[in-house]
Amino acid sequence: SFGMAKKRQRTQKLIQKKKAARDKLKAQEEADAHASIPKSFVVSQGKVGKWVKLLKGDLRQMMSPYSAQRLQERATNTIKDYLAVTGMLSITHMIILTHTEHSNYLKIGRVPRGPTLTFQVERFSLATDFKVKKDSAWFAEPALVLLNNFGTKGLSEEDSQLVSLMGTTFQNMFPALNLATIHLSKCPRVVMFNYNTETKTVELRQYKINIKTIGISEGVKRIESGRVKGLSNYEDVSDYVLAHLGVDISDAGGEITAELPDELLGKSKYEKMAKSQSAITLTEIGPRITLKLVRVHEELLQGVFLYNSLASTPEELKALNDRYEKARGIKEQRRKEQEANVKRKQEEEALKGPKTTRSERGKARLRAKKASDEMDGVEGSDEEKGTGKKGKRNFDEVYDTDLNYKYSGEGSSGSKDDYDEEDDREWYRQEVGEEPDQDTFQGGKGTKRPKGAYQKKDKGSYQKKDKGAYKKKDKGRSKDRKRK
Repeated sequence: SFGMAKKRQRTQKLIQKKKAARDKLKAQEEADAHASIPKSFVVSQGKVGKWVKLLKGDLRQMMSPYSAQRLQERATNTIKDYLAVTGMLSITHMIILTHTEHSNYLKIGRVPRGPTLTFQVERFSLATDFKVKKDSAWFAEPALVLLNNFGTKGLSEEDSQLVSLMGTTFQNMFPALNLATIHLSKCPRVVMFNYNTETKTVELRQYKINIKTIGISEGVKRIESGRVKGLSNYEDVSDYVLAHLGVDISDAGGEITAELPDELLGKSKYEKMAKSQSAITLTEIGPRITLKLVRVHEELLQGVFLYNSLASTPEELKALNDRYEKARGIKEQRRKEQEANVKRKQEEEALKGPKTTRSERGKARLRAKKASDEMDGVEGSDEEKGTGKKGKRNFDEVYDTDLNYKYSGEGSSGSKDDYDEEDDREWYRQEVGEEPDQDTFQGGKGTKRPKGAYQKKDKGSYQKKDKGAYKKKDKGRSKDRKRK
């Protein structure tokens, strides 16, 4: 009926709302759990060699899947650049590889407040040195962490504190695993840290966990896995199983046998027939590193020394810290002075007004120069400035050709009207003894140039009068050469 349909519709909406609320709560829990998982950056600082770069890649793979595998580095990057994004990506640890003229070093710092442990890399082997075919599925899950010989029993107070600090740091670099609910398929690898009390070094190893079932013959195991070969040589499957009955994987020797609950075993019925007896083997896949602790800083890559291998006594350690505090105080004072100088310069720039660009300043200079030139053209009388225009010659002035000085005539102002052509002609008759030509003295009036006095030439090297009047000399020569 209509009422029942409405009721079912309301029930369906209520179920959808509850499901959405559960999904949202589950997503929030997963996000919180993912935020609490330790994550790391593995980077190098400064110039490092080829093998150290390969070791950096192996460490990134070892810290998988909660390590930045494809982190791109540049020569200009600094530690501050990486720290700027650690909060956004929830990074908890920084692993830094460096190289000096003495040795290679590995730094492990807790983000963002420290401490920082600096290890000297005494020896290391790359993952490529171990001839093991790797599978990407091994690094899809985090590795187990085993700490061996990190107890404080029988150690001095200083050594016990350092060993405890190293053990805590190594353990917190990897996510915690719940052994009560975890499945063995989620534990493909194990990372082991072993502390040597005699040499005070830490040996790092990585192994692949192999679990084999005991109690099943090799023939049954092959049939179950589908790796059966040469079955055509037998009349029945039972003959194949009986032929391989004496071959058991537990006969290889060297394995550690353990009783495992059914929920930790595989889903195969053949494996469950093994009565929870399994063999565990470890295969080393690298890298292999031997580390020695040399320094411990209180903060991330800075701060006072909690431990320094160069200081054998507390007094020497205190002297190193005092030296560090003095240098830190000088640096802080210099930083404050720089900030004060920057603030003072900003205030001075604000009082000057808005800044002008270089092109604007150049245009302003051109405008000022143009205004000055116009003022120079207006100042003075026409008698003093000639035409009153800058750079233009005054041709109303008459110059004596022999004495090369300005001549305007006695009692005259030097204009065209005061010039007398007959005086020049009389001077010419007395000096030369001949009558001057008509065009010798034109006076200040300026007559036109007579026609035919000068003939304008063409652009060419000669003036062409008639067709064929002039011929190029090389033309005939070229023909002669061809004939020869």
